[in-house]
Amino acid sequence: MALTRPKAAQIDFDVTNLTDPLIRLNSGQSSSADKDSGLVIERGSDTNVAIIWDESQDEFALITTNETGTTSGDVTVIEGAGLRAKYFHLADGNELKFGDGNDANIKHTGTNLNINETTGDINIRTYADNADVNIVSDDGAGGTTNYFKADGSTTEAIMYYAGVEKLKTMNDGLTITSTNTDQNAGPIIEFYRNSASPANADYLGQIKFQGENDAGEKIVYSKITGKILDVADGSEDGIIEFAFQKAGSNNISGRFRSDSLQLLNGTNLFIGQNGDITFEGSTDDEFETVFGVTDPTADRTINLPNNSGTVALTSDITFTASSTDTLTNKTLSATTIAGHQIPDTDNTYTLGTSVKKFLNVYATTFTGQSTSSQYADLAEMYEADEVYTPGTVVVVGGDKEVTACTKYADMKVAGVISTMPGVVMNKDGGGEHPVCVGLKGRVPCMVVGKVAKGDVLTTSGIKGHATKVELSTNVVGCLVGIALEDYDSMDPGVIEVLLK
Repeated sequence: MALTRPKAAQIDFDVTNLTDPLIRLNSGQSSSADKDSGLVIERGSDTNVAIIWDESQDEFALITTNETGTTSGDVTVIEGAGLRAKYFHLADGNELKFGDGNDANIKHTGTNLNINETTGDINIRTYADNADVNIVSDDGAGGTTNYFKADGSTTEAIMYYAGVEKLKTMNDGLTITSTNTDQNAGPIIEFYRNSASPANADYLGQIKFQGENDAGEKIVYSKITGKILDVADGSEDGIIEFAFQKAGSNNISGRFRSDSLQLLNGTNLFIGQNGDITFEGSTDDEFETVFGVTDPTADRTINLPNNSGTVALTSDITFTASSTDTLTNKTLSATTIAGHQIPDTDNTYTLGTSVKKFLNVYATTFTGQSTSSQYADLAEMYEADEVYTPGTVVVVGGDKEVTACTKYADMKVAGVISTMPGVVMNKDGGGEHPVCVGLKGRVPCMVVGKVAKGDVLTTSGIKGHATKVELSTNVVGCLVGIALEDYDSMDPGVIEVLLK
């Protein structure tokens, strides 16, 4: 570049003013342009600055330089100089370029603003304490609303729908929020495979659960996959598939299909404590069949036969005895036996054992020398005005036959609701709210106030509770029973009582 001092005759000037509207530099250039042209500002002992047309780059440059305006070659550029302006106006289709290789640019196409980077990342940052980075756009109604926020005070990243928070990052994961107040589903995660040619067995989405093994390898330990079972219009069916690592290999363990639940590849069904299998049947009503088991005392195995048919209940098995039938070391399970059953030896054989008892024995008349019972009281069925728990003291009255006591020394005492009576009279009585009322023997009884063993008990003003008889009370007709144990509390409780 050749920058030379102009002669006074070349321009119209005074000391501080130029009257010419245009200044022509590099006047007389006739061949192809090969020289930098511009203005140099000398700054004394500081580095000079210049505004030049850089022929090698074919662009204007604002630079720092050692140039003094006397060279005839290219201007030596130290570095770019800063520029301050109110705004830059670029026409549509023009762009701002960045980088030595122009590898980044900002361009307005006439409709859209594009930010482009060809060699690295694009970073949007704020270094202000607790400041946020927001992405805001039209709200669809003539206003604006937040779509994304990087929260500088909480370090959370938040996504919005119509200005309402929906997704937020946390220290240990994500929170998805729904503000709906109706019964519609929400929050919702939707996996949509927008395939132009959907087909049966297509994957629709997958959730993977990963961790490391003890060798530091990243392992997919389990995953949930959604698939298409039937893609036909009007008969679409789907599958949810569960897979797990098993002995170091991926193992599909189960499928929820639209028509069945499948356990695969050696996967067992385990029903936990107190669990049953319930069958609704073909009618959706209040009646179901429950398949349960008696609490096992050891591991048990039940094998179904290799055959088709209907499983028979023990009640479906009928055995008819004849004079020629002999059973030796055989077990009869819920069979129906016709004819008289007579032991071959008097007073020798036992029906059941101490650990294997019959639940119920039905007969018209029991004839024998004695009767014994494991439990403690003689009881009778009555109809109550509501359901009462065992130990409740009841009196004659209420809307039905008996009701819970509510006053002290009530002379209409009926008894105490029995827990497990030894003998029950009027067994099928009791109406809508049948209660088994202990009349004689020992039963648990609800009491209130301190009681000593041997104290006489009567009804109290606390519903369904007995209490100690005061010495001045005439207990004739209002006696509940006699305490068989101490009770050292003023709060309601339960003790054993001998009914009188």
